[in-house]
Amino acid sequence: NNFMNYSFDENKSFYSQWCEMLKPYNKILTKEDIRILSDFSKCLGTLDVAGELSNISLYIELIKSQIKEAQLDINAKSKLYKTLGMSFGLAVAILLI
Repeated sequence: NNFMNYSFDENKSFYSQWCEMLKPYNKILTKEDIRILSDFSKCLGTLDVAGELSNISLYIELIKSQIKEAQLDINAKSKLYKTLGMSFGLAVAILLI
């Protein structure tokens, strides 16, 4: 299901189609990422221009926060995997000696 090639059905609500389109990404994105993107689509087209811009700014900040959190998680897991790899390597070396 390609995001850019998704064609929307005029007979279904934008929100339901947006959520359907996000489903294939649930293995890549966190539940919180999906919730933020789903909530964002609920408000689209319901406010005046100033309200829409304010809403978009809010969701941009929420997404930036999620990105920072993901980067911290990657850094933490990276250190763990490096440590485990080195420990496993040392254990194998000791067993071979």
